[in-house]
Amino acid sequence: MGREHRYNFFQEKSGLTLQGGEINSGAGKLTIRSNLVALSSSATAYVSGRLDLDGRVCTIDVADGPANPELVISAVITNGGIIKNGHGNVEFRGGNTYAGLTIINDGFIMVRNPAGLGSTVVAGC
Repeated sequence: MGREHRYNFFQEKSGLTLQGGEINSGAGKLTIRSNLVALSSSATAYVSGRLDLDGRVCTIDVADGPANPELVISAVITNGGIIKNGHGNVEFRGGNTYAGLTIINDGFIMVRNPAGLGSTVVAGC
């Protein structure tokens, strides 16, 4: 997926796969009901706006690639928890409000905002 500038939309997706590019909900909301996948790319993938996990634990699977980080989420993440898989790195820039678990199985989550992990409990495997 290349750059997808979409502002002020409300959309529900069963999952989301990015290979570089950007998706931006603006003042709207993107709800994902499954996994968020970032494929290997020379360009960083971006998710901005608001990202609702629909009360589920969402797997963020980030492939290791030449971009560093491979995925930047500046969107405010709400309503669920996260399992981080894949050798690639993800960077959280938003002041997130999700309260579910954050499990890091592989790679790194770089947190650039004091509220980047919401009110979560962090576990590493």
